[in-house]
Amino acid sequence: MGSSVDPRPLLVEMRIPAGAGLVSTVRAAVTDLATRAEFTDDTVAELNAAVQEACDNLIGLAVEGALLRCTFRLTEHRLDVTVHTHTDTCEHPLEAKGFGWHVLRILSRDDRSGSGDGTAIAIRFSAHHGA
Repeated sequence: MGSSVDPRPLLVEMRIPAGAGLVSTVRAAVTDLATRAEFTDDTVAELNAAVQEACDNLIGLAVEGALLRCTFRLTEHRLDVTVHTHTDTCEHPLEAKGFGWHVLRILSRDDRSGSGDGTAIAIRFSAHHGA
């Protein structure tokens, strides 16, 4: 990040209805944060694809009336993203296909891209500055 940027982590959280209508708002937020942090254009595009994929998958699993909670944590060299919602079961597999899923798997912090406890499910991933 540029030298004029505060070195403390920036935490941004959004809560939107778990429906497709506002996913573009989440993508706009991740684009703005990554661009401000001077991530490469390719990394910004990858983050957008991963956010879209995470939101689409969780919308499909969300209980009626649930919210998507999207948390972004930006540090000097990294942007961590968590997308979370409530579900009535975690028995439904996340839909693991397509380009967005491939990007999401690449950006995932570890071998699990989804985790849940039966009432909540989250997808977490991150990108490193200059990645």
